[in-house]
Amino acid sequence: MAKLRAVSLFSGVGGFDLGFQHAGIETVLQCEIDPVCRSVLEHHWPGMERIEDVRNLPGLGSTYQ
Repeated sequence: MAKLRAVSLFSGVGGFDLGFQHAGIETVLQCEIDPVCRSVLEHHWPGMERIEDVRNLPGLGSTYQ
């Protein structure tokens, strides 16, 4: 069975990400605009791909700019 993967939008400090992790779901990208929250995310998930603004998600093009 393939491992479930998730993209975390509006990640905050990673509460859902932690729940996903405990449930065996791999978070592959986090998106959070708040710099304080991003520093918490970096502390708990170092090296995770992370973007600041949901409007900059790959594949959206200029639709939401």
